[in-house]
Amino acid sequence: MADFLWALSLGLGIAGQLLFFHRYETHNHIHRIVAGIIATIAVATLLVSRTTHASFIFAATTTLVHAAVFAAGAIGSTLIYRLFFNPLNRFPGPFAARLSDFYIAFTVRGKLNQYHKLYELHQKYGRIVRRGATELSIVDPDFVEPSYNSQTRVTKGPWYDMESPPALLAERVKAQHDRRRKLWIPAFSDKALREYEPRIQSFNNKFLARLEELKGKPMDVSEWFKLYAFDVMGSLAFGKNYRMLDFGEKHHALGLLTEGMAPLGLTMPVWFVKLLKSIPGDALGVKKFNNFCNDEIEDAVRNNFFSDSSEKDAVSGGGSTVTSWLYSAYKDSPNPGRNPYYQADARLLIVAGADTTAVTFAYMFYELAKHPEDVEMIRNELKQCVKGDFSDVDIRHCEHLNATINETLRLHSPGPSGAFRLTPPEGLRVGETFIPGGTAYNIPFHVVARDESIYEQASSFVPERWYSKPDMVKYKGAFVPFLIGSYNCIGKNVAMMELRTLTAKILLEYDVSFAPGEDGSRLENESKDHFTMSLAPLDLVFTQVK
Repeated sequence: MADFLWALSLGLGIAGQLLFFHRYETHNHIHRIVAGIIATIAVATLLVSRTTHASFIFAATTTLVHAAVFAAGAIGSTLIYRLFFNPLNRFPGPFAARLSDFYIAFTVRGKLNQYHKLYELHQKYGRIVRRGATELSIVDPDFVEPSYNSQTRVTKGPWYDMESPPALLAERVKAQHDRRRKLWIPAFSDKALREYEPRIQSFNNKFLARLEELKGKPMDVSEWFKLYAFDVMGSLAFGKNYRMLDFGEKHHALGLLTEGMAPLGLTMPVWFVKLLKSIPGDALGVKKFNNFCNDEIEDAVRNNFFSDSSEKDAVSGGGSTVTSWLYSAYKDSPNPGRNPYYQADARLLIVAGADTTAVTFAYMFYELAKHPEDVEMIRNELKQCVKGDFSDVDIRHCEHLNATINETLRLHSPGPSGAFRLTPPEGLRVGETFIPGGTAYNIPFHVVARDESIYEQASSFVPERWYSKPDMVKYKGAFVPFLIGSYNCIGKNVAMMELRTLTAKILLEYDVSFAPGEDGSRLENESKDHFTMSLAPLDLVFTQVK
């Protein structure tokens, strides 16, 4: 009888893996699964104790041993499948990546340099690489369009289930994503952009004032551009001016953002992250940042900033905010400021709106410090189309300015490791390559950008490739800095407005160069990949144009 029970425990473990865990996405139910296991162990312990009249300690020990045998069956069958039967085994990669989706996390660890590790893997193994037991990394440009176009059956991967409820960016169900995206469209209309621009220009002027104070002195632009971007997005998102540019100091939420984003750089299995987040306290530092954003949106609603999409609020420059446009979708709920979807979207504005813009600014001025000839070309171009005060409309068609932004986004993607997609049940075939159904994969744009078969002089900063030298772009479909299709970045026009107008104002007045002892190596080698980037310092000097 005892042998039968041991065999039953082992068999149940194997069956559980093959019939349940292997077939279905279980990460969203991990808390129920853990609770069920604990409850089963507790009930089994009581039954063993009552039916055998054994001591409670003996009953508990026996039950736990059977649970361990069950786990051994599940884990053992998983390893056997991954070693010998997984269809992904035909793709090259490190042997350890066959065994666990923790491979990248163990490789990256505290350095959080996933994009560098992926570059090394692709250099060694080719365009399609095993990055985990159930995951691939793909840099074949033929996969870009099938992964992101509007008609694709490829979906967002389980990675997007980190938060519940999801923000718009993380919504995996396409029908729900499309419905929610419609709510955002008015917030990024031409009318809305015209209302946002005076605010953006006011922060541009504040940044210029700080340059005037610091001109000729080393300035950590990684820090200053982050202060600028967070001030802008705080105003556009919450209708508040955090005055970080005024004081030259971080708002405490910036530290919370960096702390809260750090775990994303490990890309650990979602079920594990969900377990960590359930630990009392704030093991990942996420709750603090979430609470900050939730409090801000609730405060804004409580103070009637968003009572109507056309209402003017009492913030720098006045005018509507992104969240005031969104408010119309939630105003009829019992407590709009506490609506979890509204709160999730407000957090998205800060992460996607501020962090990515700051990263692009810092990398762009790093490149401009290395290439003063591009500064001169942009300045001469601007002088031809602006006199005195100008708006984004006046410079929107400046070719070298736009090309410099595009080239920065190509070489230094704010999300260099890409985001996960999931192949449909029938799989995905591109050319001669077939990816099995239910496979998570990412397209690391940092690696794609450095592929000579896609870009001529791929590792060089050459803005002309985007207008006067188009032959330097051999595969135009590989460049999707704001993505394409249904999931493209809805805030692209706001980001481009910021990037163009502030860059133009700076370069019309200042030359830029590296500070003494600075060569950009810290920025290139020590910046951390948190899904978006957390940049190492970059000290530049701005000097008045003579």
